[in-house]
Amino acid sequence: MCTLDLPSKKSGGCFGDSGGPTIGQRPDGTLVELGIISTGGEACSTRRPNVMTRTDFVASWVSEWIAATESGGPRPALDPGAPLPQMPRQAAEAFAVSTIRDSFGKRFERATQIAGKCRRAGATRFKCEIAWISGRFVYGGTVSPFYVRRDDAVVWGSHFQIRWGVLKCLRDNGRRCAIQSKSG
Repeated sequence: MCTLDLPSKKSGGCFGDSGGPTIGQRPDGTLVELGIISTGGEACSTRRPNVMTRTDFVASWVSEWIAATESGGPRPALDPGAPLPQMPRQAAEAFAVSTIRDSFGKRFERATQIAGKCRRAGATRFKCEIAWISGRFVYGGTVSPFYVRRDDAVVWGSHFQIRWGVLKCLRDNGRRCAIQSKSG
């Protein structure tokens, strides 16, 4: 889950916040924990979303660990053969944006135009096409977010390939323009 303090953008995550709560308010005014802080914006930016683990997704797992710890029992068993969860489109889009932001920083954050579309490539992965204009350059390519099992946990990862060139050159005579590329 990603959160952003809108419309003011005055509050955001920072170093040392990881593991802390994300608190929301129910319509009746009671407070509820919505998530656990994973990471915030670069340099404590209040303009970039904070990434959270949704509490409702991990509550039963956390309860099992607490019960095991309190009783001195063994750690909860995880079935390594269990299927990975289906990746929702909204998560794929968030993972794709996070991948590009982490790899291109201000070149993506300062974009004047962004376009993209994600299509399902399997139950646990998507292939997202993305393009944006930043300064004199136009960027475009693909990001492929996916779920994978790592160290007895389900985590997300992604691969990307982005190419870019000077927009004016590409508009005037695309065949002779220098094209740069980055993948990861």
